[in-house]
Amino acid sequence: MTKITCPICADGSVRHFAKANDVEYFTSGRLFDFYRCNSCDILFIYPMLSDRLNEIYPSNYYSFHANAADTLALRFKKRLDDRAFQAITKQLNGERLSALDVGGGIGWLLDGLKRADSRIADTTIVDIDAGAADVARAKGHNFHLTPIEGFETEKTFDLILMLNLIEHVPDPI
Repeated sequence: MTKITCPICADGSVRHFAKANDVEYFTSGRLFDFYRCNSCDILFIYPMLSDRLNEIYPSNYYSFHANAADTLALRFKKRLDDRAFQAITKQLNGERLSALDVGGGIGWLLDGLKRADSRIADTTIVDIDAGAADVARAKGHNFHLTPIEGFETEKTFDLILMLNLIEHVPDPI
């Protein structure tokens, strides 16, 4: 049996947390095993799914589309995101801020960040979905079609978003 270790701190003190299947997009009938690290408290899927991203993020994934249905739930989520972004950006100094979203799709989180704080002037997305590139660029975001491991830049950022990302990176360290 394979010894499971934490992908972040490499500690072997992990415990099974749950089994779950995809109930949002139904891309797989498989049950996924989630583990929690006793040392750093991260929750992670094992095995990591970095080689199955095209399967688990289907073409109708919400982050890839500009025309997501304007549902009550989505409007509520936008409001919550705006409040969270305002709390975060008020801690940042500067008149002109830059933000990077790794795995940012068409840039809907960066759109929210701009809504929340007018100082967000320069936005960049790193993503693996070629279909999101044109939409993101049309919305004014810089777009790099590459996994994070392939992204290189001399640019610095005031804020970096990496939501729902770490579980898809083969070597998070």
